[in-house]
Amino acid sequence: MNDMFERHPDIVKRLAVDAPQLLPMVLDGLVWRSRVVEDCKRRVNYYLKHLIVGSDGSYSHATAWIAGLNDPVIVCHPVMVTAADLLWNRAALLTFLYRRAWFLFTLVIFILAQAVLNKLMPIEWETVTDVVKPEVRSTLPMEVRVVLAVFRSFIYTA
Repeated sequence: MNDMFERHPDIVKRLAVDAPQLLPMVLDGLVWRSRVVEDCKRRVNYYLKHLIVGSDGSYSHATAWIAGLNDPVIVCHPVMVTAADLLWNRAALLTFLYRRAWFLFTLVIFILAQAVLNKLMPIEWETVTDVVKPEVRSTLPMEVRVVLAVFRSFIYTA
């Protein structure tokens, strides 16, 4: 297996482009199933190294090449599902969560700066012939204005 991927590091790409019907057979070859059954379970080994890591130690583009086929049968193959789960759980999940947490943090700051803090100013009411209308007679306190300026400058620069 190692010799094949060392000799042809782009074998997945070549098969995806030239012979996509052979790709499920190659993926089946990356699975070893034991002949011994214990407690109604059979041991299975997946040889995923070359689908995840390239020959130079960097990320292998095999997953992207297979996804580019737009073939749900190949993408749902147990080898590809296991490789994608490993990539997601061990490499991509934390980056995704950090980015989403940053987005949620900036969203909360934006809502505070644009909607919540503006409504903190006291309003005095004046009645004019059975109609009640708000008349603003005071401004925001200095502390609220400073917080608004800091929040808005954070949003504009972030």
